[in-house]
Amino acid sequence: MPVHLGVSLPTFVSGGATIGDIPALARHVERAGLDAVWVGDHLGAPTPFLESVVALSAAAAVTERVRLGFGVMLLALRQQAWAAKQLSSLQYLSRDRIILGIGAGGHPDEWPAGGIEFGDRGRRTEVMLRALPDLFAGRPTALHTAPGEPVITLAPAVSAPPIWIGGMSDRALRRVLEHGTGWLASLLTPGSSPNTPPA
Repeated sequence: MPVHLGVSLPTFVSGGATIGDIPALARHVERAGLDAVWVGDHLGAPTPFLESVVALSAAAAVTERVRLGFGVMLLALRQQAWAAKQLSSLQYLSRDRIILGIGAGGHPDEWPAGGIEFGDRGRRTEVMLRALPDLFAGRPTALHTAPGEPVITLAPAVSAPPIWIGGMSDRALRRVLEHGTGWLASLLTPGSSPNTPPA
């Protein structure tokens, strides 16, 4: 089995570090022969972050081969139709290079700013995971997280990206089995096991 290597781009401020030159770093990763660039996704807590779709769009614009990874996107913190439109547009413009990591999120402080109840993040994540295949395929899809459950059709249709589920809870692991093509474990060592609150 081949080993694929990726790099997390410096899209956040932490420990005195500054946000890096995302396009230049993405070009460097591609020239070095590595396989992917990755970004995190937070609205503001616990540390300032660049918006993940915009950051990966900047990377996509200056590369041709390297994969574009969300590690992970907080899909439930976003309005369903706009999130799907952004992702399908990036998938189209990048020529199918997205790896879509999705997690329910674990920092309660950022959810009120998005107008979403922290306790509702797991349900919203699952609703959106069920809708994504039809949205990417350009099929009419009911938006079960919107009032009145309107139906939307996104165009152009795109290939569904691989979905890697992030999280350590039992519910996250069930999402891997039901919706995922991969699992993004966080800070897991060979001798440890998932042990976090459900989301």
